[in-house]
Amino acid sequence: MRNVIRRLLEEERGAYAVPAIYVTVSLLSLLLVLYLISRYWIGVLQEDIQTKLDMSNFACYPNLNIENLANTASIALEEVEARKTFELMLARQLEVDERIMRPQSNSPIQQLHIDTFRIYRSNEVPVTLSGGRRILHSPAIESQITVLVRIPFTDRTIPFTFRSVTDLPKTP
Repeated sequence: MRNVIRRLLEEERGAYAVPAIYVTVSLLSLLLVLYLISRYWIGVLQEDIQTKLDMSNFACYPNLNIENLANTASIALEEVEARKTFELMLARQLEVDERIMRPQSNSPIQQLHIDTFRIYRSNEVPVTLSGGRRILHSPAIESQITVLVRIPFTDRTIPFTFRSVTDLPKTP
């Protein structure tokens, strides 16, 4: 590399080639830094959204009566109330309008869609969740959302899917 630069400096055309090499290397370095910042930002955002999804599942617990989870007649009303609580908490934590699930401010989240919200009762376990990833042995709440996220430094949006399965706490 040194020989190439030295040869270019000795020739007349080298007066343009050497600065062009430095500019090219500088621009490539800048692009690499922007790419790495974007990847880091996406990772932090994904972890933040996953945590907020888990907390929204936990917020449903006061609406559920653990003893009634085996009774299919009483679970219907509790499941509706739990879903309302889940949607409200998720919308508040992700700062989206709970009616239309769109961002309220200059948020990286462009759109939010709740794909799955299900409560597994005592009489339904053990059960293997879709994809065979986890076997439930106790009552639990499963939720899955799809979030459309705007990527920084670009005009692109990418959909991400998040899934949370939280076991209901044991009653003493």
